[in-house]
Amino acid sequence: MAGKLPGPRPSLEKLRILTTQVFGQTPCLWQLNVVDAILQQNKDVILTAATGAGKTLTFWMPLLAQPEGVQIVCAPLNILGTLNVRALAKHGIRAMKCIVGQ
Repeated sequence: MAGKLPGPRPSLEKLRILTTQVFGQTPCLWQLNVVDAILQQNKDVILTAATGAGKTLTFWMPLLAQPEGVQIVCAPLNILGTLNVRALAKHGIRAMKCIVGQ
């Protein structure tokens, strides 16, 4: 995410509540911890999780802490990019898909 947060990082509880309200999903503790590490903006974060574990929600959650920010997600399949754009639009979040090399 570009730039610093426009205030203090939200607490894990606040992030949990926001995520549940906006996306209709209650994040697990590991998701909250990953997003908190991302929001610290002082180190790289690498996440390894199985298919269906909830990685996508961790990509979206930082947007709740910095609504005017930009989140770049590299999806390994075009269809995943399309699905993310559609799902975020349903929640009122603007997104776009760019295909590298085209």
